[in-house]
Amino acid sequence: MSSLWTSSSISDANIGKVKGSWEANGVSIDSRFVSEGDLFIALTGPKYDGHDFVLEALEKGAVAAIVNRDLANKLDTVNKRLVIVEDTFTALDQLATHRRKNSLGKFIAITGSVGKTTTKDSLKLVLSKYGDTHATRGNQNNLIGVPLTLSRMSDSNKFGIFELGMNRPGEIRILSKLVSPDVIIITKIAGVHTEFFESIDQIASAKAEIFDGVVSGGIAIIPSDTKYFKMLVSLAQEKGIGKIISFGESSNANARLLSYSISRNRTDIKACIEGENFNYSISMVGKHLAINSLAVLAGVKSIGGDIKEASKEIINVKNTPGRGSRLSFFSENINFTLIDETYNASPISINALIKSISEENTYGRNILVLGDMLELGEDSAQLHKNLSSIIISTKIDLVFTLGPLMRNLYETLPKEFRGCHSDDHHELTNVLIENIQNNDFVAIKGSSGSKMVKIIENLRLFFRETVDLKDKTIGSS
Repeated sequence: MSSLWTSSSISDANIGKVKGSWEANGVSIDSRFVSEGDLFIALTGPKYDGHDFVLEALEKGAVAAIVNRDLANKLDTVNKRLVIVEDTFTALDQLATHRRKNSLGKFIAITGSVGKTTTKDSLKLVLSKYGDTHATRGNQNNLIGVPLTLSRMSDSNKFGIFELGMNRPGEIRILSKLVSPDVIIITKIAGVHTEFFESIDQIASAKAEIFDGVVSGGIAIIPSDTKYFKMLVSLAQEKGIGKIISFGESSNANARLLSYSISRNRTDIKACIEGENFNYSISMVGKHLAINSLAVLAGVKSIGGDIKEASKEIINVKNTPGRGSRLSFFSENINFTLIDETYNASPISINALIKSISEENTYGRNILVLGDMLELGEDSAQLHKNLSSIIISTKIDLVFTLGPLMRNLYETLPKEFRGCHSDDHHELTNVLIENIQNNDFVAIKGSSGSKMVKIIENLRLFFRETVDLKDKTIGSS
């Protein structure tokens, strides 16, 4: 296998003054996770300066380090293993730009308010059957994560899949121009991170910035069920997008959800994609996930893949920890299932979770454990209260809440729905344990800053765990 970067290729890319001769097989920005053969980039952040960890990175096996010129003199002992630059952030972008310019692979970029990571993971698994596929790790979808992902792409990669996130207007445009995607996918647009935006309309406009980087004649895959559909189509056409593929439930969608049925731990789907009908299943539960699977299959078709084969493969995509993974806990007299949605939370994603729980309905009681939804701006208290209506109208039996914002929901709920409210993870866990019954279904969700994963960690101290979850088919919708 050829090296990812060498001292010669760094020199050819005019990134900085190269010292020594070396070959790197990876790129790292965190000395804690350096692997042998990595190229370490010393970024300077608000809390830590990577230059303080250069020696540690090299001792762990990094072959060289990219450092700022004004700090290079402090690293005389490893002077022959440095790339000296004016600014390491700029150097990271230059690595990314050089890799994109010289890659022969197909590039797909994904943005949206919810569903980005699941869509990305699904595409990666399916496209891997067609060739070596490189994709964003975890949620490295920001102004550092995207160029880092690009810098790690090798010449052998046939496909590159990039998740593009944002906190503020303008960021998606920067990232899209860096990736220069052949295909873009926009998932559902909703009120997420509204603290940094004036309205959902502004969020929609910011997501549409992804069109700015698409290559000439590129393809856009966009949701047909959003009120922003016409706006997205118009902006895509203005940017010279060669083909627009719509997906959703609407009758005019190019990739249309015809029907779906919920089973325990899976969703069976009937769809029509560009005039051809398909029946397939995903190992995840929910209408929203069924709709996102249409975007995945449309993405496969857009790069020349076989949808029929892809639809068979997509069932192998699994939910990851924090994003819907399922756990089975038991003690002497109790068995219950837990869904881990602790990575993030917003009104739209909690609504989707509640709907999917109610549709699945193969357990005893349905219990929600909810932590604060963060970054929702001045309407945050009311948005938490508003969750009460869907909870009351669906098959939710008991609700436990954590945090000052979720207190707004708890106090709005009728008494028969109230399990417990607390601002302390341990206290809430203890009350939850006292209330769990055999065959309960427990869904735990909150923004990552609410640290709801602590509740799962506490439950593991009290219950034993197994991962043997068997399918049980129920009715259709």
